[in-house]
Amino acid sequence: MALDYDRLVAKSYQDVFGDESVKVIDASVLGCMIASAWMADVSDHKFPSERLAALVTSVKDVPESVRNSLHIQERLEGDYLEETTEMVVAAQSAGLVGRLNPTSVSAIFKVNPVKASQLLKSYELDYPEEVAWVKRAIAGFRDKESSSSSVAEVA
Repeated sequence: MALDYDRLVAKSYQDVFGDESVKVIDASVLGCMIASAWMADVSDHKFPSERLAALVTSVKDVPESVRNSLHIQERLEGDYLEETTEMVVAAQSAGLVGRLNPTSVSAIFKVNPVKASQLLKSYELDYPEEVAWVKRAIAGFRDKESSSSSVAEVA
């Protein structure tokens, strides 16, 4: 008999927080979701793994399930997302990205935009709020990146 992992995760958070209404989403699922959304929307073959913290903080209305799952540390060199490695490894294990150098976090996509869109739509069935947030985060991140590069070109 297959285990119901969602129920087990919810139970573990209920035991810790004493509240079964606490909703969480695993960082590995978010990693695959972000990778799919990035490739579907941006079609850039380089996964922005080094900038995941900036991507995650690019929009303010973060779903509660994401807030409960991700941890941002404010450091001198910029924000750091504790789950970066877990997210990249999950996307790699799912066959979405490949790392050219296993000791590096940098990764390139192994799927095309059409397959990424299909994967994102399948995530949307179970996680509609989170997928909508991921799409907004990527759009906000791209806007910030393009505005900072246009300011650099003017200077």
